[in-house]
Amino acid sequence: AKLGIASQSSTYTTPNGGTWVQLIKAIDGNRDGIWKENNKNSISLTDPDPSPCWWKLTFPTPCFIDKIEIYNRENSNFDNRIDGAEVYLGEKLVTTLKYEEGKNPYMVPDIHIVTTEVLIKKPQGKVQLAEVEIYGQTWRKMNSEWSSHSAHFVACLEFVSK
Repeated sequence: AKLGIASQSSTYTTPNGGTWVQLIKAIDGNRDGIWKENNKNSISLTDPDPSPCWWKLTFPTPCFIDKIEIYNRENSNFDNRIDGAEVYLGEKLVTTLKYEEGKNPYMVPDIHIVTTEVLIKKPQGKVQLAEVEIYGQTWRKMNSEWSSHSAHFVACLEFVSK
């Protein structure tokens, strides 16, 4: 099942005016972290300003999040940009990513939090993502109790650029 609305702080514009790195690239189902020119890559990238930079997925209803897998860019000496990225579920900081050469994906396991928002934020520098996969279940309120709704993979349905 796909669910949620993606947004990010800005979209990087290449020196020749291209915007091949829209937020949709982080949720297009393509984990390829190799940079390619002319809109053939699958990498989302923000401008560095204004800081902090961020990428966000907002769910229309609360979701029980089990784990997140973040796929990083894999070439051109820019893969270290993931260092220091903070992963939030709602207002709760769940981890700060530390760059490790050759590591992909960055796993955020055993989360078990109900939220309506996943935020990946860099206090300074660009947010650069090849793919973000969020696993969990959607929830709905029935008879004053939380009941599982049948989705096991939470990704994106709509794309909104801020």
